[in-house]
Amino acid sequence: MRAKPAFLLSALMLLVLSLPAFAAKPAPAIVVSNDGSFCERLAGREVRRYVYVRTGGLLDILDALPAAGDAIVVSTAADGLDAQAYALSTREEGKRRVLQITGGSEAATLYGAYRFAEILGVRFYMHGDVVPDERIKFEIPVVNEKAKPLFDLRGIQPFHDFPEGPDWWNTDQYKAILSQLPKMRMNFFGLHTYPEDRPAAEPTVWIGMPEHSNPDGSVNASYPALYYNTAMTAGWGFIAKKTSDYNMGAAALYDRDGYGSDVMRGFEPRAETDPDANALFDRAGAMFREAFDHARALGIKTCVGTETPLVAPRRVQARERVL
Repeated sequence: MRAKPAFLLSALMLLVLSLPAFAAKPAPAIVVSNDGSFCERLAGREVRRYVYVRTGGLLDILDALPAAGDAIVVSTAADGLDAQAYALSTREEGKRRVLQITGGSEAATLYGAYRFAEILGVRFYMHGDVVPDERIKFEIPVVNEKAKPLFDLRGIQPFHDFPEGPDWWNTDQYKAILSQLPKMRMNFFGLHTYPEDRPAAEPTVWIGMPEHSNPDGSVNASYPALYYNTAMTAGWGFIAKKTSDYNMGAAALYDRDGYGSDVMRGFEPRAETDPDANALFDRAGAMFREAFDHARALGIKTCVGTETPLVAPRRVQARERVL
C-alpha cells in the first residue's frame, strides 16, 4: 500500500521537471541591429543595464526579433519623428508583448532608452544616477508616448578658475559629466575661459600666432598658465596649503602637495617657462580632444570661448610687439 504514493510522487516530480521544456515562456530580449549606429547600440546596452539594476535580470541583446518571447526593440527612425524626438510604444503580438523605442536621430534614440529607465524608476542627475534600493519584477511596460525637448540647444556651461568648477577635472570627470547629459536630454557643453590675471591665464584656450602652433595641434610658444591647485597663493578667497598638512587623515587622499588636474602635474602652482607652458597647453588639448570626441559620439555639441575684447597675454604681446 505504501509503494503507490511513492510511485505517484515520483511520476509527479518527473512531470514537473519536464514542464519547462514545453511550457516555459522565453525570457524577454533586447533587439538592436548589428549594423546600428554607436548610439543605437549604446541605447540597447543601457536598456539592458537599467533592467539589470532594477530587477537583477540580464537580458540578451539580439540582432533580430526572435520567433517568440517579449522584446524591446531599439532603433532610429529614418522618418516620422523630428530629429530631437523619441517615442515609446507597446504592442501585443499574439502571446507576446513588444516595446518599440525609437528616436528621430541617433542621439534621440538614446533619449528614448533613458526615458525607459525612468519608467523603471531610475532618476538622473549631474552627479550620477539614483536607483531605488528595492528590486522589482520585470515585465514589458505598457506605454505609448512621444516626446521632444522644448529647446533645440540644451546643456551646461561650467565655469573654470576655482576648485569647485572643472579646474580639477581630468578626462574621466569630463566623460562622466558628458555621459549624464543625454540622460537628461541635453545636447550642449560649453566652457568659458578667463584670460591673463584672473588670477592667471587658463590652458583651455591658447592665444598666439599661427606660426607658433604645429600641424598636429601642439604649440611651440605660449605663456604662463594654470588651472586651480592647492599650491596657488591667491584667488577667490583660497590660500595655498600643502595637502600633506591636511588634518584628520585627509592628507592620505592626495598623491602630491600641489593638488589639481592631472594636466597641472609637475607645474604647480603654474607653468612659468615656455617649455612647461607648451607642455601644459598640449596636455589640456589632449584631454579635451578625448573628452569632446566622447561628447560628439553622444550627440553633444561642444564649445570653448574666451573673454571679449580679447586680452593678449603679456608674453604674447612682447613676442609679437602688439599692444
